[in-house]
Amino acid sequence: PPDAGFILAVDGEGQVVWYQRLSHQILDVDTTSRGTFIATAGEALLQEIDLFGAVTKEWGTRIATGVPGEDLQGRPLAGPDTEPIDIDSAHHEVTELPNGNIITLSTEVIELDEADAQRLCPENPEATVVGDIVVELSPDGEVVQEWPLSDIYDPAETPGAEMCIQGMLLAPPNWFYPERSPTRDWTHANAVEVHEDENVLLVSSRHLNEITALRYHDDDEGKAGERLWSLGTDGTLELDGEPPYHQHAMELHGNTLVLYDNGNFRPGTTVGGGDAPPFSRVVAYELDLENGTARQLWEHRDAWADGRPVFTPFLGDVDVESNGNVLVTHGGGSAANGVLQAKLVEYVPGDAPDGSADEVVFDLLVGTGEPGPLPGPSGWSVYRAVRLESLYFGS
Repeated sequence: PPDAGFILAVDGEGQVVWYQRLSHQILDVDTTSRGTFIATAGEALLQEIDLFGAVTKEWGTRIATGVPGEDLQGRPLAGPDTEPIDIDSAHHEVTELPNGNIITLSTEVIELDEADAQRLCPENPEATVVGDIVVELSPDGEVVQEWPLSDIYDPAETPGAEMCIQGMLLAPPNWFYPERSPTRDWTHANAVEVHEDENVLLVSSRHLNEITALRYHDDDEGKAGERLWSLGTDGTLELDGEPPYHQHAMELHGNTLVLYDNGNFRPGTTVGGGDAPPFSRVVAYELDLENGTARQLWEHRDAWADGRPVFTPFLGDVDVESNGNVLVTHGGGSAANGVLQAKLVEYVPGDAPDGSADEVVFDLLVGTGEPGPLPGPSGWSVYRAVRLESLYFGS
């Protein structure tokens, strides 16, 4: 099927040494302490998969076990062994915490006041918007905590970059609520990171161009879910440098925030009303939370073989590895003919803030750039990549 998902393992030479094909598109994969993978499937299921390719456990959200109950090809999402979980969806993020709990992203429907809808989008004033909820689940699928972004932001006051755009049906969450269609993809959260020692939860909201830090648990300073700070085009931190645009995936290392900046609508580029070619980048910011400021430290950009800057309008990832190397996933790029392809780059950081001294030590192209046999979009995209010491991980 055109939306089938793969978990792929490659060696140091880029050769495939293990793979598992899944029946639905996947948007994130994490490893568990048990030596298995856990993945989002069809934005409706969470699946645990062993190295033999068997689904050992499956949890189903309400869009899998209720309405619509099927994917865009009309195939049922839930099976007889699917365990229902009390959230609408599970998309973009799945991480197993040290205590065995699972962090993922879900969604909720929010109804705008009709006057606000008319004010925000006078040409197509749809009032039904979809917001994101960060969710923590127990190993049995029980909801432990929830952090709705609507507790922090008001869509009428912070509409984001794509409130008035009718998104592609293929992209979550545009097909989640057929009975409420058309809906507007308001926040489009796409990554979560938990820092239990600091009691901080980070969430990336692509359509708000913002990384937000929330209080993870109640503590002496306040309630869980309160906003601690945010970085972005309208963030609470005063930024010295260029903000991210439609970013994916972030990591906080001490007071340094590293993220993948996709660059959609970047001012000065052809996707932002200018003449310069668009580009994506990895960027790092130094945070001074006491003074409420942030400063850009460095960035890294890549180019395709034909010299075009790598621009990935969707998907993307960055991992700072234990040895200091940086692994970048340019996940949703394309060849010059528009066929999707991805580029994975690992580099040793140099001492130049513009990345000109970085040494690339691994460069893998995923996809040939040749059109596939199916009509419509074709090629390969990669959501995230991670370097493992061994395929036989876990205890």
